[in-house]
Amino acid sequence: MKLLSSIFLVDRRSLGLFRIGLGFFIALDLFHKLFLVREFYTDWGVMPRSYWIENYMVPAKISLHLASGDAWWQFLLLALELLAALAFMLGWRTRWAGGLLLFLMCSLQSRNNLILSAADELMRLMLIWSFFVPLDDYFALDESRDQPNRATSPGTAILLLQLFSVYFFTAILKLHPIWTKNFSAVYFALHIDMFATPLAVWLRQYYGITQLLTGIVIVWEFFGPLLAILCMGWSRFAVALGFILFHLSLALFLELGLFPWIAITYWIVYFPPEFWSHPIGETFEQKLTDAFVQLRFVLLPSMQQKTSRIPGSMQKVAIALFAIATLNNLASIKAFSLPEPVRSAVRFFYVDQKWDMFAPFPMKNDGWFVIEGEFQNGERWNVWSGTPVSFEKPELLSDTFHSSEWRKFMLHVWDEGTPKILSPFANYLCRRYSLSEGFSSNIASIQVNFVKETTPEYGRPFATPEIIKLWTQNCSTN
Repeated sequence: MKLLSSIFLVDRRSLGLFRIGLGFFIALDLFHKLFLVREFYTDWGVMPRSYWIENYMVPAKISLHLASGDAWWQFLLLALELLAALAFMLGWRTRWAGGLLLFLMCSLQSRNNLILSAADELMRLMLIWSFFVPLDDYFALDESRDQPNRATSPGTAILLLQLFSVYFFTAILKLHPIWTKNFSAVYFALHIDMFATPLAVWLRQYYGITQLLTGIVIVWEFFGPLLAILCMGWSRFAVALGFILFHLSLALFLELGLFPWIAITYWIVYFPPEFWSHPIGETFEQKLTDAFVQLRFVLLPSMQQKTSRIPGSMQKVAIALFAIATLNNLASIKAFSLPEPVRSAVRFFYVDQKWDMFAPFPMKNDGWFVIEGEFQNGERWNVWSGTPVSFEKPELLSDTFHSSEWRKFMLHVWDEGTPKILSPFANYLCRRYSLSEGFSSNIASIQVNFVKETTPEYGRPFATPEIIKLWTQNCSTN
């Protein structure tokens, strides 16, 4: 028991910093989504409510965002969620703010999960498990320091084990020769031009280095989290720092949205008490403490400090939720099939997850979209890029996506390639360009093309890209 207490020990100062980081990135993400309301959350956009409910709505999930298809309603809910994220970040009424934030986040994610990435999934889970740990004992407007710096509970164990699960289960899903025998996975990942940065384009020409990196990634994802759990003190900090550097490198080579930064924020939980006892940690703690003292004086001068307690019954709830989340993870690696009641419970409590990032192998068929719009005056334009129609490959394909949400949605358009997603998307394009945005007349028809480029094995030449006509839409009938 003493060993388990040491393994699952978390410093309350690390939890406070973790809360600030999580609240900040959620707020940043929500601010970004304010500019995507019309496209992804209204009836004018790519998925009107009636179509979403009929074709995509996940059973056992609910969404307050489906109450109206108007932009004002979506803006209102997003603004409320943004305020809750800021309150959570500052540690003001932390549990109430966190509860409201979680409810609205789940509602938003259920409105259109075709634009969700691993970052959205991880943020939701971080918020769920943070509900069962003392987040506001340090660096908070509601700060309460009536307990020791160190905390150990089922909640802290679950918070640590969830991050362990992310890497452990993705490593299992990567048990494929491309990762473990040929060591060509990183080579193929860097050739996914939808994600590749200029650094990725440069690095992928060095096949030997990409093979070495493949071996490092699979070994690190298997054994790094285990070391993080079993090590204590400065050894645990070293592993956390290793993962932080790992995610920084991912951000340099691949356009992965907020995921690297969310993962880095999560690793703060693993910062041990020894870090905060070091002069650097002490200085950082003092500066953060002073900043919140000043904030409290300005914002809440008459507020009394409170005592923070987490009832034992909540810890039992955490254990039950993590148990079904673990069953879900085991099912994701084909260990067994979940009975339908358990699947429904997993979805209802929003602990569903699947960590199949670049697993079992990175995609080899990617490419670019050419969406031909024919206008009533006879002009033809690629409305996706706002340029004359050309099937030539863009210089940096990853730059052709307006946001990570659009990148994710267009991946679904290509992966599914069925009327189920192409029909509402084409109707949206007709609605959008009937407004003559930047064009001299209204749109007459839309043709969605995908230029597929297959990445060959190293040393073999690239084949000529294949133009695939996915969908044609007459806008006059829209």
